[in-house]
Order: sequence, then C-alpha cells, then structure tokens
Amino acid sequence: MKPDERLQELAEVPLFAECSGGELARIARLVDVVAVPRGSVLMEEGSIGHEVFVIADGEAVVAMHGHRLAKLGAGEVVGEMAVLDAEPRVATVTARTDLRAFVMTSIAFASILDHCPTVGRSILATVAHRLREYQAA
Repeated sequence: MKPDERLQELAEVPLFAECSGGELARIARLVDVVAVPRGSVLMEEGSIGHEVFVIADGEAVVAMHGHRLAKLGAGEVVGEMAVLDAEPRVATVTARTDLRAFVMTSIAFASILDHCPTVGRSILATVAHRLREYQAA
C-alpha cells in the first residue's frame, strides 16, 4: 500500500477521523496492516495483550466465556482494554470473514494516544459504550 493510500484509508476510520494530517502521518508510521484469514483468532480471552487492532475491512466476532457478545466490522477497534490496563484479555475475538486490520503494538498505541488526543477520547467513548451495552444485556 502506498503512503498516500494508507493516509486516506486511516482518515476514513472513525477512530482517526478527527486527526490532523500530521497526526495521521504519525499514525501511518506506527501501524502495520495485516491480513487475517477467516476463522483465525485475533486474541484469546485470558491472554496477555500486546497489540490493538482496528478492523479495516471484514468482520470479527467477540465471545466471552464461550458466549457470543458482538459482531465487529470495518472501523471498529478491539484489544484496547488489555493494552490500556495491562490486564489479560477479557474476550476472544475471531475473524468471521477474511479481514484486514491496522495493528498497533502497545508502544505504538501509547505514542498515538500521547500525540493524538482525539484518538484517546474516541477510545474512552468506545469503552464506555461497550460497558453500557454489556451491562444492559
């Protein structure tokens, strides 16, 4: 993927939509893009988290204690909680379809949060929304 294409794709991700051009350039340098085959486990409940994923395209399912909780699609972030608090993963996430994802190591994620405050606010809103959803269920 060419640098301009990566910047454009990142700008279209809701998590990064409010970032400036300079912030997007920093993010582009810090993330990798991975292809994940259908059925692959992105993260397993109880494991230690070292990366955060933002789904570029495709779908994943989230399960906790063997029960399906949610379906995630393009633009959604997963894995942030374990990286933020250095605790084990709370759910298993499996690729429902072939998917592509932006991947940030814990160090890259911390750098993005330090330099792109809108991303931090978006992550907080996402975590709060998911907590409310799970409490209501």
